[in-house]
This record gives sequence, structure tokens and C-alpha cells, in this order.
Amino acid sequence: MAEVQMTTQSAEPKPIGYKQLLSIRNYFYLLCAQFVADLGDGIYRIALTWAMMQLTGSAVMISAVLIAQLVPTIVLGIFAGVMVDRGNKRRYMLLADFFRGVVVGGVGLLWWGGLLQPWMLIVAAAILASYTAFFTPARAVAVRFLVPDDALMQAKSLSTSLNTIVMLVAPAIGAALIAIDLSLAFFFNAVTFFLSLLMISFIRNEELVQVVAGKLSLSVFKTSLLEGYHTIMRSKVLRSLVYYVVLLNLLLAPSSVLIPIYAFEVSGMGATGLATFEIAFFLGVLLGSIVLGWLTRWPKIALVISGVSLILLSFFALAFVENFVIAIGLMFVLGVGMPMTNVPLSTMFALKVPREQLGRASSAIGVLTMSSQPLALSLSGTVLAMVSISAFFMYIGAFGILLVVMMLLNPTIRKSEA
Repeated sequence: MAEVQMTTQSAEPKPIGYKQLLSIRNYFYLLCAQFVADLGDGIYRIALTWAMMQLTGSAVMISAVLIAQLVPTIVLGIFAGVMVDRGNKRRYMLLADFFRGVVVGGVGLLWWGGLLQPWMLIVAAAILASYTAFFTPARAVAVRFLVPDDALMQAKSLSTSLNTIVMLVAPAIGAALIAIDLSLAFFFNAVTFFLSLLMISFIRNEELVQVVAGKLSLSVFKTSLLEGYHTIMRSKVLRSLVYYVVLLNLLLAPSSVLIPIYAFEVSGMGATGLATFEIAFFLGVLLGSIVLGWLTRWPKIALVISGVSLILLSFFALAFVENFVIAIGLMFVLGVGMPMTNVPLSTMFALKVPREQLGRASSAIGVLTMSSQPLALSLSGTVLAMVSISAFFMYIGAFGILLVVMMLLNPTIRKSEA
């Protein structure tokens, strides 16, 4: 759930109004596609975790299905950015939506027929993540081509707000569908993928479908791939931020396993308790996004450290809380910290990435920041067999706070605003 993200966009021009932005027809279609796909993904995440809990009740197996989502994203992310930059971005999105819809629909049919096995969930998660590895950079590049320079920041803001609202609605819908039949949650997600495909098929833009001339040889691929990494690593500030974000994600990755189990134990309400946690978290994200609008004069690194501190202090406090209401409040605070961390980070990286390298740089950042998560997730199930969830939360908070102190003492980070 809690994951520090680093994304890439273009430079920061003067924003325009939402009305003007939504009048851009192609962008409107892409935004509609994002809305339905994000809604389905929010429901899918709850359904996936709940299905594995129902089938096995094992923290190790929950870790396995989450690792299955991460590994293809990391491995294929190495290649996806280069291929998206050189290929037909619209086609990548259409194919990804089609095959993801087929796979998740198949999972729903298997559950409905009583045939779904834990290994099938793991395989399906890996296949879905493989297509998402291409879809994500393709959509990031599409926004850059469909929206003019004076509307990019507004488009980013609108996209973030829409995603937050969707994530508030998704847990409630997911819990309702699961209460009726878990297969309905998977079928719902499949339908959203096909609706996203339909919206993207309406987009007409020559730049999105252009293919870079020339054969993608091994040497060309290697050169293109290295350009994305060099764009990030040439800057001392960017290098330092990458290292710290990798370590933060290493600490926070187990939360994807811990929080569902913790919600189940503290609430005693099953999927409804998990959905309540999700809603509280995204309400916090929404408030954090609003607060950022009032803190525009703050140095970006100060916002990042404030956000990370809220996240880590929330985890530390969860170690001592067994009351469901107080736990919901801490999830809300954790949510507030996420945009305060992610948005300034993405802005700091945005100003360094040229448009023609956006796809490969996005993938490079994704690979670098997620590389530590499979290891953390694979160990979390084993560690839970030896220590309690409360102790695990305490370790995350304590070691994370030490990491924040290291960031504060780093002279490169302190001088990053200059």
C-alpha cells in the first residue's frame, strides 16, 4: 500500500483551467480510460489479496502473489521504456488493455467455477504485471504528446486527484462485490480494461503512432537504454534521491502484506475492515494533495522529508495500537504523507528529463525504485513467522526514522533546492 514513487513528466509551465484542459478531446479520452482502469485496478487489488487469504491464509503466499506483480515490472521495465519511445504508443496501450482484460476475466471464471488455485493467482498476477510494464510508460508518454506545454502541470494535478477519488470509491465497491461473490470483483476489473481499450481506440494523434525508423539492434537498444539511466545518474541530487528511495521502498514494501493481515485482526470485519483501511488511507492522500497547494513556498526536499516522517511515524504508532478506530486514524495520517513525499519527488525529477527520453527514463526510475521490493516481500512472510506484526511495524518505523536523519545530514540533499 505505502510505496514511495518517482515518476517523470516535463518542465513546469504556467497551468491552465480544467475546462480548457478537458476540451482537448484526445486527452479527455485518455483521462476517461484512466478513470475506468484505475477503478478496476483498485477493486482488483482488494480481490487479489482477499482471494489468496481465502485460499491459503498464508502471509508467505500473499507475499508470493505480490512479488509476482513486481518481478515482471522490474525485468520488463528495463526494455519497455526503450520500446515505447521507439514504437506505437497507442498500440501498446490497446494490446495491454485487451490481454489484461482477458486474463483477469479468466481468473473470475476460475473462481466462479471453484477451480482457482493459489499458483494460478500468482501466474495471473505476473502476466498482468508484464502488460502493465508496457502500458504505464506508454500512457506517461501519451500525456506528454496530447497535452500542450502550458497544461502539463494541470493535467498531472487532475490525474492525481482523479486517481485519489477513484481509490476512495474502489474499496467500497470491491467490498460490496466480494460480499456477493468474489468472482464479481474480477469480472468488474475485466470490464474496466475493455472500457479503457474502447476509450483509447478513440484517440487520434499522429505522434502517438509514429515508429522510429531503423532496426532495433542490440547496440541501438543498449545505447537507448543507457541514455535513460544516464539522464538520472548524471545529477548528484538525483543519484542521492534514488538511493534513499530504494532504501525507503525496501522498508515499506512489507506493508502490502502486513496491512491486510493487520486490518483483518484488528477489525474482525474481513474484507470490509480492509476496505475501511483503504478508504481512510486515500482520504489522507486527498487531504495531503490539498495541503500541498498551500505549501508551494516550502522547499521541495522539506516537503519530502515531512511526508516520509508522517509515513514512518504512522507505522511506528501502529505497533502499539489494537483499537480499530485509532488504527483508521493512523492510516489516514499515513495517507497524508504519501503525496507530500511523491509529488515533490516527481517534480524534482521532472525538470531533468527531456521529452524524447521520457519513456525510457520513466522505466529506469521504476526499475531502480522497485528493485528492492521483491527481496523485502519474500522475506516478510518468513519474518512474520518469527516476530509479531506489531514488532514488524516498530522496526519499519524505527529504521525509517534513522534513514530520514541520514537524509537530513546529507549535504547534497540539503543543498538540492539550489
